[in-house]
Formats: sequence, C-alpha cells, structure tokens
Amino acid sequence: ASTTIRIHVYTIKTDMNTFDRTDYKLLAVIRDPVKRFISGLNALHYAPQKVCFFEDNNYKKGTWLQKALYTLNHVKQGIYYNIHIVPQTWFHHNREGIPFGIDDYIKFEDFNAEMLRTTGIKNNHHITQQTIHEGGITDLINSQEVIHEIKNAYSKDFECYKQHTGETLYE
Repeated sequence: ASTTIRIHVYTIKTDMNTFDRTDYKLLAVIRDPVKRFISGLNALHYAPQKVCFFEDNNYKKGTWLQKALYTLNHVKQGIYYNIHIVPQTWFHHNREGIPFGIDDYIKFEDFNAEMLRTTGIKNNHHITQQTIHEGGITDLINSQEVIHEIKNAYSKDFECYKQHTGETLYE
C-alpha cells in the first residue's frame, strides 16, 4: 500500500520540516491478509536480490504453490525475506513491543472513503490495487491449503483486520 499512501500524502503537501505529531492522527493501513500475502509473494519473486534480507533464493523456486508454502513456513518462524511479507501488525509496535498509539485504522480496500472518513480530506486520485495475472499465482487464492497456512502465519493480522473493520475473512 506504500504507493497508494505516497500518492495521497503528496497531495496534502505537508511541510515535514514543521511536522508536529500532536497536530495529526496516527493512522495505520490494514489490508486483507490473503490478498496482501499473494501480492507480496509476487513482488518478492520479482524483486532483485539486493532488496532481500539474505541470499536464500529457495522462495523463488518451484511452482507458485511451492513458493507460497516455503515462504509461509518461514513467516511462521519469524523469517522475512523482505518488507512485502512482514506481518502488518509488526508495524504497529516499536522494537520493544510498545504500541505506537494508532488513532485509527484505514481499510486499504476502501482507501479513498477511509481517508475521507478519518481525515476529512477527499483524495481525487483513483486508487487501484496491483493486479496479478500470471498463471499459478492467481490460483493460490482458491487453495484451501494456502488460505489455511496464511491464516496461521498471519493470525494477528486477521485479528486486527476483524477488530478494526468488523469483517471476518475466509471462514
């Protein structure tokens, strides 16, 4: 969601040199964990090695199902290859586990409406989510095994999504 957020923030034109946290709400963007993981897996697969945290290329080998299960196994162990597969809730706390004091949560799937609701600012940019068309990866969303493993690996993200949107996903 970083591109989406950047587009919106740049339209506000805030002078970051005079930024005072007390003048603003701290917002966190939350996204459907399954769609986020599949998008992240796609980005991870095509990312140059230099943006990954270590040299393990095994997450790029095999079928999309094998890549997904390999990566999810590592996520469950707290091993993250790059920023695209780190759990969303990891960003809600500092390194000591202390919450940042998030004032509100924005549902990525309804980004423009959520920004209007939380900030009162209308975004005139059309926001689109990355569409993945490559054969194999699009099938992952229909795989009960993959959904089950994503739910296990990102259980806190599912809890956070439900708590702040009222929606239960993939029951």
